[in-house]
Amino acid sequence: MTFEADVDAFLSGLRTPPRLLGIGEPTHGPQEFGYLRNRLLRHLVVERGFRSVALESDAVAGFDVDRYVTAGEGTLDDVLDAGFSHGFGAYPSSRELIAWLRDWNSGRGPGEQVRFYGFDATTEMMASPSPRDTLLAVHRYLSNGGAALPYSEEVITDLVGDDAAWSHPDAMLDATVSIGRSAPARALRLIADELVIALARHAPALRASTSPQQFWQMCTVARAAVSLLRAHFAMADPGPDRMSTMLGVRDALMAENLEAIAEAEMHRGPTLVFAHNEHLQRHQSTVSMGPTQASWWCAGALVASAARVPYAIIASDFGTHEAANIGAPHAATLQGWMWSWESDRILFPVGEIPDGLLARQDVAPQTGCYPVDPGQLTGVDAIAFIRRLSAS
Repeated sequence: MTFEADVDAFLSGLRTPPRLLGIGEPTHGPQEFGYLRNRLLRHLVVERGFRSVALESDAVAGFDVDRYVTAGEGTLDDVLDAGFSHGFGAYPSSRELIAWLRDWNSGRGPGEQVRFYGFDATTEMMASPSPRDTLLAVHRYLSNGGAALPYSEEVITDLVGDDAAWSHPDAMLDATVSIGRSAPARALRLIADELVIALARHAPALRASTSPQQFWQMCTVARAAVSLLRAHFAMADPGPDRMSTMLGVRDALMAENLEAIAEAEMHRGPTLVFAHNEHLQRHQSTVSMGPTQASWWCAGALVASAARVPYAIIASDFGTHEAANIGAPHAATLQGWMWSWESDRILFPVGEIPDGLLARQDVAPQTGCYPVDPGQLTGVDAIAFIRRLSAS
């Protein structure tokens, strides 16, 4: 129970209890980080009143997962397949998480159930889909709710055209292939804005005629539609800041979704947030993508700087990574210092980390791993250190 006790001491030492507590991972793939997230969530739910978890996954697809874990709708296999983006539903740690949520929620009332949220864009790692589904979903919701709209579904459908043109596999890396700045795409951005305004204008009637939860979900879908069109617009930019803008657009939506989740959960309990460290830290993120280096303000930085929601972040890091052929860290590095402690210690609050530790140099960006930089410790509150990542 060392980890759980250390988490309790860490949280008790924070000046303000967080409504959003982030736990990051330095790379996607190794399951140890997901299993640690699950262990942390179980403790936070049982002992500290947390009542929701939000993952770096499609926010709209996540509704299916939430219906399964709260009401038992669908099957575990179906929601793991359709309710996650980026292939995260295939992770064994995701299966463990969703199975535990369903087991915990079964027989419990709404106030005690743990809700599931995605907070990412409706995109994949290397492609963004057509905005058709999200735009039409909001349009139909508004129309069924009695809102008068100046255009029909057919206008949206005609402007979208061929879905395959939006999700061209080369568009992420080649601006000339993207249709994000075409006349139809620009017209759709105006329509998306009108849909958002219509939701705001008719909010009382829509909440009453459907439900507050359904209205909240439609606002999430509308944000997804707007962000998709922003992402396609950025994709069509041939300039040198193209990748930074795309990543910034994505994290701006993540931040909006996280603040909306915190508001929705205000009267139930705090939320555990799980994503890559580069999305959750409070300082500016920088990653290497081939010959290009991209920098942007990530979701954690946006939420923290706005200061509307109390926020804290535990970054995660590792010692060895068998699959990437990464050995034990040098003793003079931050990771080497954490490695020197007893193997059962996982959590290291940044206030206990000594000055003068070096950055790790034995992890190439091409591995997809981004160890915590000791020069950026003000951007996190603690580090969860996993000594060994397995080959699987």
